[in-house]
Amino acid sequence: MTVKIPNSVDTLIHIGANTGNNGNYYQHARRLLLIEPNPRCAPLLKQFSQEHGNACLFEVAIADRNGSSTFNIYNWNEASSLYQATGLAELMPGLKVQQVLEVATLTLTRLLEHAKLPQQVDHMLIIDACGAEQLIARQLTQLDRDNPFAHIILHCPHEPHYNSNSHSETVLTILLQQGYELMATDSSDPDRPFFQLYRNALKLELSETSTALAEVQIARDDLQKKLTEQTAQLNATNNRLTEFDLQLALASKTNAEVRKTLVHNKASFDQQQTQLQQQLAEARQTSARLKQQLATTHQARTELEEQQEKCQQRLKEVSQAEETAQQNTKTALSERDYARKEILMLSQALEDKKRELEKKEEELKQLRNNKTIENILEEKINNMVLSQTQEINKMVNGLKNHINNGLGNTAKQIESFMGIQNYLEKGIKPLSFHGWPISPDIGLYITGLIDEANYDCIIEFGSGTSTLLMAKALNAKQKNLTVKNVKNIKKHKENKRLHDIKDIDYTYHVLPAKIISFEHNFLYFEKTGKLLVEHGIEHLVDLVHAPLVDYQYKDDQQYLYYNCEEKLSDIAKLFKGKKANIMVLIDGPPGATNNNARFPALPHLINTLAGNKLTLIMDDYHRAEEKDIMEAWKKIIKERSLDFEFNVIPSEKGLASLSIL
Repeated sequence: MTVKIPNSVDTLIHIGANTGNNGNYYQHARRLLLIEPNPRCAPLLKQFSQEHGNACLFEVAIADRNGSSTFNIYNWNEASSLYQATGLAELMPGLKVQQVLEVATLTLTRLLEHAKLPQQVDHMLIIDACGAEQLIARQLTQLDRDNPFAHIILHCPHEPHYNSNSHSETVLTILLQQGYELMATDSSDPDRPFFQLYRNALKLELSETSTALAEVQIARDDLQKKLTEQTAQLNATNNRLTEFDLQLALASKTNAEVRKTLVHNKASFDQQQTQLQQQLAEARQTSARLKQQLATTHQARTELEEQQEKCQQRLKEVSQAEETAQQNTKTALSERDYARKEILMLSQALEDKKRELEKKEEELKQLRNNKTIENILEEKINNMVLSQTQEINKMVNGLKNHINNGLGNTAKQIESFMGIQNYLEKGIKPLSFHGWPISPDIGLYITGLIDEANYDCIIEFGSGTSTLLMAKALNAKQKNLTVKNVKNIKKHKENKRLHDIKDIDYTYHVLPAKIISFEHNFLYFEKTGKLLVEHGIEHLVDLVHAPLVDYQYKDDQQYLYYNCEEKLSDIAKLFKGKKANIMVLIDGPPGATNNNARFPALPHLINTLAGNKLTLIMDDYHRAEEKDIMEAWKKIIKERSLDFEFNVIPSEKGLASLSIL
């Protein structure tokens, strides 16, 4: 249906203008007032206002008070509102809040004061504010005869889409009670139909006058009936009045005595009233002072919060700059060492050239008597020096390219060479440390821990090369323990009966798989599983696909972390009644997931595995975020009065160890 806009409209106010894509509404209006609080729509509406000289933009929302309110911006921009989209979210499961911000608000009455609409002409109102339709209709009711709008276009759903419970049936009822007539309806979009209404002021006034006239006639009949009744009552009253005159004479004497008493009581009452008024004035002065102090306190608090926010932002920028500077320093030091070697080679070549130049100079001395030869030799020497200078510049440029290209490839070449050599000597497939998170020095440290300590269980957050490396180290240690047990059995058979053997180590097989590794990325989950099968050690690892789920700590901070609670509870049941020795490698999730992405590891572990010895290994400790997480962990442990040890292990990417004893 096409809405017909009358040519006589003076001012059109569009509440919820969005991006101003309703040109067919605007073309017949002399003046446009566009009301839109969404900052994402502001650029287009400002451009529209500049292009149309009769348009003015108000970046406010219509609400029940003047001031400010929170505004929800959804991933579907047209659904953004002061209210929460409860009903709309059921129709559109993918609807999500992208941003919540503070916007300015005005009541409809205050907006009309700013608009200054001329009288004796028709104006139009477009109500397109999601969730606020019923509020705006009720504010129109408050205007009563000051309502300036002859035409209304209403966009409102049949069912409530927001927690304001606003829907078309209620809104239309309110508008019809104000004298509006429904001219047209369009439900082609069942989720958001629109309605055109018209209010005939003369017809409304005639209807009100007819109603008032009927009420006057009814009141006149009632008065006539009451007049007849009161005439009869008047006659009876005259009779009684004579009796009252007699009684009045007697009462006058009594009244004179009462007046004397009242005069005395009035003087006392006036004195008490004066005292109470003085106390009230003092109380009001005290209240005014307290209000002024409260306003000053609120202002100081706001300024302190702004300063704190600026300091936190500055601290974050400094931390990022420090991290970047450390990385650049490492790279520069490495390039400096290579450059020094090449400069030594160039210096030696330069010395050779100098000696050659000195020899040429000696030849030149012998030919000084012949100026022609001297000029020729001088020209040759200059050409030679120029040529050598160009050659040295080429060598320096080549050195720079060689350094840049060689640095990135050196680590891969060394790693590949060692892997091939190990494969040729022992038939073991090489491990790849380049391209996966863990670095060789950290891998060496972890394998050393596994070899030295008898861990009942190893938990890993974030799989990869580290999973394979720990499984191979564990496999080698189990083989050594098996050999040790066999030797013990043979030794005891020689000296004792078989049933007396008690010192054989069976403690290494409590769990079906000694390593439990959580991985959220399904691609890496499959890649790690395939890697374990290729090396024949998949039986040692319980590889768990644990997608990232919402997690909220008691400080109300929101995180995305592995779905690991059920698995950790199963581990706790296996070790019930025993203090297990557990190592935990924390190498995920990625830092880009959210701030302090790896923090939830300790709360999960300490809530499910309390009472066990936990050794937490934190990778990437050179980063400021990991250091902040470690400090937060220490605080949690101290709050629970637990003993702990903390160590920083020098490595390429930083490594820290936190043991809860």
